Amino acid sequence: MEKNILSFAIFGFIGAILLAVFAGSIADNIAYQNNPLVITGESLDISSARIANGNPSINASQYLSLAKSDWVTNSVVVTMTNGSALTADTDYYVNYTNHKINFSNTTTMFNMPVNTTAVAYQNYESDYIQDGTARTINGLVILFFIIGGILFVYDQARRQLDV
Repeated sequence: MEKNILSFAIFGFIGAILLAVFAGSIADNIAYQNNPLVITGESLDISSARIANGNPSINASQYLSLAKSDWVTNSVVVTMTNGSALTADTDYYVNYTNHKINFSNTTTMFNMPVNTTAVAYQNYESDYIQDGTARTINGLVILFFIIGGILFVYDQARRQLDV
């Protein structure tokens, strides 16, 4: 009987370690599929949006793009590099359909001392699951995996005691 209890403890411990390792990996993958990627600190050079010949005005017809192109609606925030906020729908407009930023010829933009802005936004990666119901079900996968793993370890350890 003492050997069976030792086998139970060893099998249970090894099973718990394996379950924790695999559950963590699966949970990370599911979180990546269920949540958009948050991108901060991307810089955007607006010098091409300024009217030529040294005029600091903004050419409102100039559109600029970011590194990623599947933006979460209402997630794009543009600031000056010193951290001062620019006002959405006043200093700049974001076209979420075409994934472009259009700067406006406002006093803030005219007086901006540098040609670089900082941009933060959320982006849907290629693995992102668009359907909300599918994301919910996908989130339950880790729960069912953990419950199944615990039941499997328990069953195998119990069998060791019955031997």
